Amino acid sequence: MDLIDRLVVFSIFMENGRGIRDKAPDYIGEKWKRVNADVSDEYIVAGLDSMDQAKYREWQRLWR
Repeated sequence: MDLIDRLVVFSIFMENGRGIRDKAPDYIGEKWKRVNADVSDEYIVAGLDSMDQAKYREWQRLWR
């Protein structure tokens, strides 16, 4: 997974609810570490719920 894909996943994590306004620093750090970890692409995407995984797949279809 390249940097752009990781940034898209991170952005999806941040957009739920009221967006960045209701994300605690610990939550942001946790998600940042997840998308930057040396792990499989599947592990990174698995952190998203099913609706957000679909959103990510749609983004991939449109832009990759």
